[in-house]
Amino acid sequence: MQALAVWVSRLFHPFVLPVPTLVAALRLLGLGWREALGWTAVCVAVAIVPPTALLVAQRVRRGDRDWYVTVREERRSLYALGGACLVVLLVVLRAGGAPALLVACLVAAIVANAIGAALNGVTKVSVHAGSAAGCATLLGGLAPGAAPLLAAGVALVGWARLRLGHHTPAQVVLGAGITAACIGAALAWTGSAA
Repeated sequence: MQALAVWVSRLFHPFVLPVPTLVAALRLLGLGWREALGWTAVCVAVAIVPPTALLVAQRVRRGDRDWYVTVREERRSLYALGGACLVVLLVVLRAGGAPALLVACLVAAIVANAIGAALNGVTKVSVHAGSAAGCATLLGGLAPGAAPLLAAGVALVGWARLRLGHHTPAQVVLGAGITAACIGAALAWTGSAA
């Protein structure tokens, strides 16, 4: 079971899961493959690559081989860089005329990141659970028939984080709840939910 929890945490990593989610969401909005892949590539280049590079650098410096930031104090730099990258991406998306839902979801991600950063002084919010719940909320809002399967995916991620001992149940629920609420607000604001 431990090996399964590791693989679930890798496959649903917060730097991995948003990529196919963005493509799927943009396609569900009616964008063509080229446009959906283009917007996703911009998001990856601006908001995922820099924090990933920092994470890798931190891991290499410490001699770690995992992709988890298990020490709460080490998350400060990732929250700061991640938040800055999200703000830069917001400027890029607005300037490029990105779809309203993509911009709204980015604002939701900025808010969720800020809340996670603020709470980091007190507890370690599960970013894995938050990412899974945010992605599930977005796709479930656009394709309600998929909601039960998406919810099961969120539960699986929560189980994996608990099984690996990286979070408490409260930290998993907090991460999932914050991001799901933020993305739900983005869907409501844009009127994009099916």
